[in-house]
Amino acid sequence: ASTAQLAAAAQTGQQPTVYAWALEACGNLAVTGPVPDACQALSHQRWAELGPNQVWPWLAMASDAQRAGDLSGFENAMHRASLASDWQNPGREFQRQLLSQIPDGLSDADRAGTLLPGIMVLSSLSGRLTAVIRYCPNQQDANRHQNCVALAERMLDQADNLLDLRLGLVVAKRSGLSESRLAVAKMDSEAADRVARQGAAKAD
Repeated sequence: ASTAQLAAAAQTGQQPTVYAWALEACGNLAVTGPVPDACQALSHQRWAELGPNQVWPWLAMASDAQRAGDLSGFENAMHRASLASDWQNPGREFQRQLLSQIPDGLSDADRAGTLLPGIMVLSSLSGRLTAVIRYCPNQQDANRHQNCVALAERMLDQADNLLDLRLGLVVAKRSGLSESRLAVAKMDSEAADRVARQGAAKAD
């Protein structure tokens, strides 16, 4: 029911972030059960129209095109992704919104259940970055190389978690970014790794 309401809100609104939540939530629901009718009207194309500067709809469209064997569509979507300025994962805001709705005194199990949709949306969006890995092999032609350099720079500059940063390093190495640029990114990755380990140790 909540996914259907979210999808309906996405259809009538103009917010690309809300549209992203709904679209990814519908996709996640399709794995486990029937999808609400409201989900059927959502599309990656409409998401890109609402948020042309967000990288995520273009990565989604690239994956769709690749699965369909549409090489031209894949190349075009990845080019648009390389131009995108907004790499902030909408799933993080979704998690914050869900967290703000949790009442005091809720059990840990119920709390985790409330946050699960946000975690799944965040995870499914992060998974879209694998399209960049597929697009940027070790050998790249001139046009693709230019796009891959731009994608690598964006990933290194805007990654907000360790996994995304490491993926950015892979693309950066394949695309021939300078050793000095890679060294700075590696330092960032190592620092993020230390923070993650310290957080895990405190949790234990």
